[in-house]
Amino acid sequence: IGTEKIQALSENYPKDSDLFPYATKSICILSRWPSFFETFQRWLTELYEISVSGLALTIPIERLISNMLYDVPFPTLTKPTVSLTIGDKMVPFEQPLTTQIPTSGGTVKTLLECLEPNHLLQVFFQLLFEENVLFISSSSLNLTATAEAFCSLLYPFKWMSPYIPLLPRLIGEELFADFELDCPVPFIIGMRRDFLEMYHCPDRVTEVDLDHNTVRLPSRYTTLLITFQNT
Repeated sequence: IGTEKIQALSENYPKDSDLFPYATKSICILSRWPSFFETFQRWLTELYEISVSGLALTIPIERLISNMLYDVPFPTLTKPTVSLTIGDKMVPFEQPLTTQIPTSGGTVKTLLECLEPNHLLQVFFQLLFEENVLFISSSSLNLTATAEAFCSLLYPFKWMSPYIPLLPRLIGEELFADFELDCPVPFIIGMRRDFLEMYHCPDRVTEVDLDHNTVRLPSRYTTLLITFQNT
């Protein structure tokens, strides 16, 4: 809603009331530099803590945002680290590494925190075989980071099939109701747990539970898994 609508609504509240209508806002950083993923996350976290601290701000939130977008120089070879001050914290921006291996917004750290090595290898093999893989978690951040990390590990191969690290609810309803995940091509999909509980995951899909560190393979892979564990 606009400013005029908020002012109109505020007239209905008592002058001494602590209640006041407000419009929620979201801030999203779009960048072609995945190596800054964690840095942007730290900066957004500090910005959020400042906005909810309840303290009188000497600098408007909008000025903090414009400072990061327009005033902070990009790290260079001669100056590989640029520090950005926000509140009482320093957020460093470091020069991205020059490498043939593509960088990603996902980190292997998150991947290892969610899955033990044996389960990680099982999922990695499924992706190499171009099987359907469904990641499940109550954390949207873990879903995106894990899917991105697996795609990076596939290098020098590249995942060319459908890739949805965080499945929107509307698309998920159509996917389950009409197709039951019977996609004619392999896919990587990340789905929140509260949504999956309403439906049943088909047997042909590898189900990876990031919250409980479990992997359910399709039944046709049972013999292969037993052989792999005995070698």
